[in-house]
Amino acid sequence: MKTLLFVIGKGGPAPEYALPKLVKRARVFALPLIELSESYQQLLQQHGIELLHTAAIRPYQNLVATLVNEAKRLQADAIFTFSEFALCAVSEAATQLGLKGVGENVVKARSKIAMRTAWREANVPVPNFVAVRCRDDLSVVERTLKFPILLKSVWGAGSIGQDLVASPSELNRVYDRLVDVNLNAVKVGFGEYSKLDAPIELIAEELIDSTTESWYDIKGYGDYLSVEGVVVDGVYHPVCITSRLPTIFPYTELANLAPCPLPEPLQRLIEVQARKAVDALGLGNCGTHTEFKLMANNQLCLLETAARLPGAMVCREVEEVFAVDLLDCLLQALLNEKPTLPSSMLTASEKGAAASIAAIATNASGQPWGVDAVFSPERIEWQHLLSEGSSIELVKGQSIPSGSAMPVYDGVSGVLNFAGLFFLKARTPMALRNDAYAILDHLKHALTSRIDSAFRFTNDIPDEQEVSALCLDAELNGPWHEPDRVRGMLEHAQYMEFAYHDSELIGFIRVLTDFSYNAFIADLAVHPAYQSRGLGAELIHRATAKYPGVKFVLQAGEESHAFYAKRGFEVAEHSLVLKRRF
Repeated sequence: MKTLLFVIGKGGPAPEYALPKLVKRARVFALPLIELSESYQQLLQQHGIELLHTAAIRPYQNLVATLVNEAKRLQADAIFTFSEFALCAVSEAATQLGLKGVGENVVKARSKIAMRTAWREANVPVPNFVAVRCRDDLSVVERTLKFPILLKSVWGAGSIGQDLVASPSELNRVYDRLVDVNLNAVKVGFGEYSKLDAPIELIAEELIDSTTESWYDIKGYGDYLSVEGVVVDGVYHPVCITSRLPTIFPYTELANLAPCPLPEPLQRLIEVQARKAVDALGLGNCGTHTEFKLMANNQLCLLETAARLPGAMVCREVEEVFAVDLLDCLLQALLNEKPTLPSSMLTASEKGAAASIAAIATNASGQPWGVDAVFSPERIEWQHLLSEGSSIELVKGQSIPSGSAMPVYDGVSGVLNFAGLFFLKARTPMALRNDAYAILDHLKHALTSRIDSAFRFTNDIPDEQEVSALCLDAELNGPWHEPDRVRGMLEHAQYMEFAYHDSELIGFIRVLTDFSYNAFIADLAVHPAYQSRGLGAELIHRATAKYPGVKFVLQAGEESHAFYAKRGFEVAEHSLVLKRRF
C-alpha cells in the first residue's frame, strides 16, 4: 500500500466518517497540530493509524520543515490535511517534496484578501473590500466603503470573528472586539498555523444585497449556498450544490442541506460562476467548497472558496444523496490514481436528502435560549420531532461530551458556539427542511424539560368517557356530558396526544390541522393533580414540534394567556368567530 502522512488540525469531516476512508487507500501516519481528545486517539488506534506524536507540534515556526522531514522519513506518497488552518503549510511541504497538493497558489484559496483580489481581476463578482492589517487601515475603510459593512478575519473560518459595523463610529469598538475573539480562537486551534505569531488581519467589505427572490419558489431556505467539488491536476469538477437554512446574526450557519431544491436551470447558472471562480485561483489537487450569496434577478456574488473539502458532515451528505465520495476522489488524486467524477454538476437525486444540523443554544431565528442547559442528546425523543422515515444521529467526533454545559450563544464566535453536530436523513428535501427547523426550534425544550419519566405518551385514542372525565376534572369548556359529540370530536381530529401516569389518563391535546399550513388547538387538558409539572408544555411541544411551516392558533381564557405566551404564542388582534348555534 501507499503511505499517507495525515496532518491533523481543526476542521474537516468528522473522524468517524473520514478515518475509515483514509486507511482504505493507504497506510496512514497521523501528525497532530492540535491536542487530540482521548476519543480521537482511540479512533486512530481502532483504524490502525500510527500517531507520530501524542502531543501537538509546537511551536509552528518550523512547521513546513517538520512536515517535509516526517514525510521523507516515512517515504510518504502524499501529505494531506482536512484543516484549512494547516493547508498552507501542508501545500508548501508537498511542493518541496514533489508531491501532489494544492500548489503554489494556495494562499489565494486561504487569504480572503488574495482571493478577492484574484477574483476582481478575473471579473468574478465580489463585494467592495479593504484590507485591515492594522488599526490605521480603519481610516481607509471609513473613506472607501459604504456602511453598514462586515468586518471579519482574513484567515478565519467557521464564522468565527466577524461582525456587522453599522457606522464609522463603531469601527474601533468592533475592531477591538474581533481582535480579541480571533486571538481566543487561535488559542484553541482555530487560527492559521503558520501565522500564529502574526498580528490579526481583518478584511472590511460592503454588505451584499442578497435575497432568495427569483431563486427559491419555496420558503425556509437561506440566501447563501455552496458548490462542493474537487480539483484534479488543475481541472475543476463541481459535484453538487448544498443549500442552507437562513444564517442567524451576524452570519452563523445552522444547517447545510442536500440536495439543493433549486430548479436545474438556476443551478447551472451557479455552476458557471463556480467554474469561473475556482479556475481563476489556479489550484492543483484539492477539494473545493465555494460559497455564494444569491441576489435579485438571478445575480450572484462570491463570498469565498476553500481549497479543501467541506467540514461538518457535508461529505457524507454528498455521498448519501449523490453517491459521490468526495474524500475518496481527492485521496485518489493525491495518490496519483484516477478518480471517477461526474462530467457536469449533479442537480437532482432520488436517494433522499441529508443535512448537518448544529447543536446550538439558539433557535432557528437566532434567539438565544437564555437558560443554562446540559448537552444530553441521549434523552431526546426524536420520533415526535422528525417526519416519517427520517433518522438522526449525533456526530460524536464533532460534539462535546454528553453531560457538558451547552455553550452560551455569542453571535461573533461562529462554530465556537456549537455543542456539536447532528446528521439528519429524510425521504425528501421538504421533509429535511421541516425536520431541520423542528430540531433547532425545539432542542431547548428537549434538553431543559424536566417532565416526569413516569409519564407515558401515546396517540392511541382512549374511551370517550375517560376523556370526558379528564376534561371535566380540568374544568375545560366543552360538551363533555354528551358522549356522541365527544366521540365525534375524537374521531375527526387530525392530531391528538394523550398522557398517562400508570393507567390513569392525566393529559390530552387535540388539534385540527392540514399538517401543512394552518392548525387550531381545540383542547388542552391536564388533570389538576398533575398541573405545574410541565405536562401542558410537553403536550404543546409534541403537537407543534415537527410542523415548523404550520401556524397554530387557539382561543385562550384570560387565566391561560401567560402560559401560552411563554410557549411562543402571540396575541392576534383581528380574529373573528362564528359562534355555535347549539
